[in-house]
Amino acid sequence: MFSYIVYIPSKYIYMISQEQCKHVIKYYVMKMMSPGVQISVPSHVTRDCIFLNKMRGELCANLGVNPILKNIFEKLHRATSIEQVNSIPKNNKCYIEKKNIPTSNGGIQLIIHFDSSEKMHICIQKKYQKLCYAYFKLRHFPIFIENFIKNWLVNQSWYVPHQFNTQYINSRIENSILPNIIHTHLSETVDILTQHTV
Repeated sequence: MFSYIVYIPSKYIYMISQEQCKHVIKYYVMKMMSPGVQISVPSHVTRDCIFLNKMRGELCANLGVNPILKNIFEKLHRATSIEQVNSIPKNNKCYIEKKNIPTSNGGIQLIIHFDSSEKMHICIQKKYQKLCYAYFKLRHFPIFIENFIKNWLVNQSWYVPHQFNTQYINSRIENSILPNIIHTHLSETVDILTQHTV
């Protein structure tokens, strides 16, 4: 089991391996199968969950010092959900660059929701769409993992809720394509973000 290194100027980020990703998935299956109950997590699983969270934290911190992007990332970091509208009203400025967006289809609107009932409505150029989504996805990657697991399970012909133990479900997941899908999503997200670090 080997991690690989993603180079960021003045810093290296160690990306988790596919094997480590399987261990992280195992943790989230255990957590989902026993809500509200303290679970006994094997040390190698705990280690790889910590490793993933450390990697995510380092990358978010690195991105947060980018002078052009730090304001939007601060908002995305605090966001609980985001709605997207694929056009903008006329005469709007890009929240990131503070420049006019010349056409209504040249930008997108983001409605950013926070913990409270607070929300913020901003417009950005379309070229920042993937970057903003990648940051939000990395920040909330545990939720994405849980959603991938739930969606995968409900699409399995053998799966009946509350009929299988955690070990059986983990075994089926480990021998499926799901770990590769999750690892690919994480790798692509990291690749998008590392292009914008300073």
